[in-house]
Amino acid sequence: MNVEMRDVLGFFLKPPMCIVRKDRNPQSVPAQSTVSIELDTVVYDNDAMFGVDASRFTCKTPGYYMFTWQFQLFAKSTPGTQARALFLQQFNTSATVVDRLILTDHRVQLSNESYSGTAVLGLNASDYVVFYCFNFDSFENQIVGYDPSQSQYGCQVSARWLSAL
Repeated sequence: MNVEMRDVLGFFLKPPMCIVRKDRNPQSVPAQSTVSIELDTVVYDNDAMFGVDASRFTCKTPGYYMFTWQFQLFAKSTPGTQARALFLQQFNTSATVVDRLILTDHRVQLSNESYSGTAVLGLNASDYVVFYCFNFDSFENQIVGYDPSQSQYGCQVSARWLSAL
């Protein structure tokens, strides 16, 4: 097997991928505001695509990426009275929004709820993706990080390269 073939096979056996989570606990989402979700710990990143400082995924290898997420939110108001939305935005190199996906948008039935899902995005080199939380409520909400009493992480996101564009 020549070097070129080995590099191609190595890429497909170990494609660009990262896993990040929120360790700091908690992140405030003030009433009637939008905040980017602060993912502060890189668990795995073999393509240097996640920047902790800006809490965003920047595409290094163009292609289709599968994003999976799990977020836990805590509301400081009566269940059923507040509403909030989680969404992600894809930006191009000139910071123009290319795509926006609403991950959830509803009235919360419990004070502590988890949201999870998957999306596939086509990314060009230097496109980036940011996760946001919007709080429609007149009360503060919180994005949960690591919960030592439960030994679990409240927020985790992964991005995995699937195929070329």
